Parts: sequence; structure tokens; C-alpha cells
Amino acid sequence: WDMAIDEFKNALANVLYETPDKAIFNMGTAYQGKGDYERALKLYEEAKNKQPHTIPASMVDLYIGRTYYDQGNLERAISYFKASLKAAPSLLESHYWLGHCYIKLHDPPKAKAEFETIIDITPDSGLGMEAKKSLNSITSSH
Repeated sequence: WDMAIDEFKNALANVLYETPDKAIFNMGTAYQGKGDYERALKLYEEAKNKQPHTIPASMVDLYIGRTYYDQGNLERAISYFKASLKAAPSLLESHYWLGHCYIKLHDPPKAKAEFETIIDITPDSGLGMEAKKSLNSITSSH
């Protein structure tokens, strides 16, 4: 992670670098990977506000949601996953993580709905298979 962070910093130091939001966003993912969630959140917010906007805000919201999920702040995570879906309804990864939030909040009907959305759209994809596993774990435990 540290080597990646150094490379992103190098890119940002180059005045000719054309997509600073990407470097900032990717640096956020590296800090998230290191478990430095506060720094990751700050970088994601910075990436959202940096010109040019080459990374869709819906994708940044997904990663902010995942960071809050990693921290156990499920209500905040849910708000960002929903925001990402409002902007990009086909962002299936947000449905996936929403489903996992609802599992942790002991709300099986909402979790099922999120996983079923993924399965309906892309049943044989990697995410579709993961959604099926998650759905099966809900139905077998209830």
C-alpha cells in the first residue's frame, strides 16, 4: 500500500498530470486497504470535488459506503450506497453491499431484495454468484 501511495503522490506532484481525481481516489483506496479509514474518507471526498470529474460520483459514494461499512457505521454506509444507486441504478456492487448492511441490521427482507436485484440482472457473473451465496445464507438461517 505504501508504495502505491508514493506513486499516487508522485503523479499528483506532476503539474501535467491530467486526472488528479483518479490519483486521489486511488490513494483513498490504498489508505482504506491499510485500515486508515479517516484518511481514506477525506481523500474520497477530495476526489469527488476535484476537477476534472473522471471518476463518477456514484463510484466514489460506493467506496465511501464501503469505508463506513468497514468501520461498522452501517447507517452511514447505507446512505452512501443509496446515493450511489440514485445516481447510477445499475451499480450492482452497491446493491451487494446494501444487502450485507441489511444482514448485519437483521433485516432479511431488505437484504433479500438487494441480492435478488443482482441475481435478476447478472445471475452468472461473479457478483451474481456471490449474491446467490448470500441469499442462500439468509434463507437457510431463517
